[in-house]
Amino acid sequence: MTASDRPPFPYSIRKLPATLDVLTAIPLEKEMLANPFAPGERVIADMTEVKFVSSVGIRFLLVITDRLRKAGGEFLLTGLHPNVREVIAICGLEKILRIYGSMDEALAVLEPSADTEGLA
Repeated sequence: MTASDRPPFPYSIRKLPATLDVLTAIPLEKEMLANPFAPGERVIADMTEVKFVSSVGIRFLLVITDRLRKAGGEFLLTGLHPNVREVIAICGLEKILRIYGSMDEALAVLEPSADTEGLA
């Protein structure tokens, strides 16, 4: 992998609210989609405070994932509460959404390691 093959840095981190429902997800989606995502943009969603996700919240996660992927980017979810993770599993979305147990795990995926530095 060369330096030009690596995804661009930096990434952004978005802390999501305690509930992702019609009152929070729709305004958040409008805000995030107000400007097109940059090519290769990566966003980490810190979901440590999210305890409830409605169908509108699930839609939000899927729309942002889709838009970022179309721009060649990524949407990574971290710190999912067990109830939220269960809803995602019941919906069969674990293979669509990129889910990591912690912020450190997500950051490790995004940041180049010393092992790959200088590989051509």
